[in-house]
Amino acid sequence: MQLGDILDRGDAEKGCMDLLFKLKRQSREVGGAVHILLGNHEVMNVDLDFRYVTQNAWEGWDEPAKSGSVRLDIKASLAAVGFPSYMKPRVQAFRPGGVEAKRLSQMQVAIQIGDTVLVHGGLRKRHINYGVQRMNNEMYAWLRGPPTFKGQEKPDIVDDSDSPIWARLYSVPTPKLSAEKELEDVLKTLNARRMVVGHTPQLRGLACRSRALVPCRARAPLLSCPLPLVVYGEGKRVGIRLSARGDVLRKVRANVRGSDWPCWCVCVCVCVCVCVCVRACVRVCVHIRVSVRARTCMRARRHKCIRCTLCESKKERESKKRERESSAVREA
Repeated sequence: MQLGDILDRGDAEKGCMDLLFKLKRQSREVGGAVHILLGNHEVMNVDLDFRYVTQNAWEGWDEPAKSGSVRLDIKASLAAVGFPSYMKPRVQAFRPGGVEAKRLSQMQVAIQIGDTVLVHGGLRKRHINYGVQRMNNEMYAWLRGPPTFKGQEKPDIVDDSDSPIWARLYSVPTPKLSAEKELEDVLKTLNARRMVVGHTPQLRGLACRSRALVPCRARAPLLSCPLPLVVYGEGKRVGIRLSARGDVLRKVRANVRGSDWPCWCVCVCVCVCVCVCVRACVRVCVHIRVSVRARTCMRARRHKCIRCTLCESKKERESKKRERESSAVREA
């Protein structure tokens, strides 16, 4: 099971795509199945939104083959108008009806295996009312494009900020009570026990949301479930293996050293910054105090010197006056 966002994840994204679809084909040959879901970054590439494409990821996409229809070939060429030449192969590959877009059409928005629902962002009640299979069918038609499907636009319900590929209400660090209630209603409607989602990075690792909001510390996509199904304790890598019906066959865990290292790094950095700031403030205060004392002493000395000078000048004048008076008396 892969929950989407294969694209826009570095220079080796095409190799990842090729490997996953190879595994999908091989598993089908031996009676198994590999499920790959659409993420928001796959849809962004089909929308020709390449903000997160790395520099070397523009290479390796094949030039589109001629379709045999002049109109379709002209339409494919017009899709790349306005893009630099090094971007055009990727643009033509991912536009609706392009080679890679057709490969993405094999990926669904959401699926349910037994009592487990899997989706990239999250399913809400209005998505269930709209119809999960209807969303999958409309996305398939949009990605396949002409000539198989003419005039098929991307469904609006997948295009808003709270769509199944963009929703984060179940995967934020502290979900609201209304989100937990909606999750329970969605699972009850689908007759499911758990929902597995990705999309939102979990800095503390895999998180299992239940009524007790029990966090599972490990590095993996988010698991949103109505029951604390995969809680193993501190410092463990957590995972589950499902059967074809969605039953939990085995719970997988492995020791993970330093699973909380980002939190420890943040704490250490904050402590160091506080210590440095306190030390700098102390030094500034000491410097100001010393400067004030020095200025006070200098003023006192300056005033003292002025006063002494005035006193000495007065004494000299008085002594000279007495000398003049005495000399005048002697002359008389």
